[in-house]
Amino acid sequence: MPESFEYTIPWALSVMGPNQWNQTEVEKRRSQDSEQAMNEFDSEIRRVQDLILTLPSEVLHTQTDFPEAPAGIASARWRGSLAYMAAAMTSHYRYHIQRIHQWMASLEAERPLRF
Repeated sequence: MPESFEYTIPWALSVMGPNQWNQTEVEKRRSQDSEQAMNEFDSEIRRVQDLILTLPSEVLHTQTDFPEAPAGIASARWRGSLAYMAAAMTSHYRYHIQRIHQWMASLEAERPLRF
């Protein structure tokens, strides 16, 4: 049986959404440069992929509680399978990658032209 998570990630259905949780995580990494941040992101994606690929089917499809809590209440965490969570995570990672690209494009647009 998987261990339970000691933290909760509130979703958009709560008043604060995931914003407060995300901001705390961003602040932890404030001193990183963009290369370090992307290396961490890539490393975490690979770690999840490696884990998913090693798990037996019965573990991937067992229902479990995750830290995500749609209403922001720790006692009402999201329940589902690791297989579903892996699929949801890929969509979530894509969202973050798109946001990083938008941020990088905005930085590029702010640079003065050099001749």
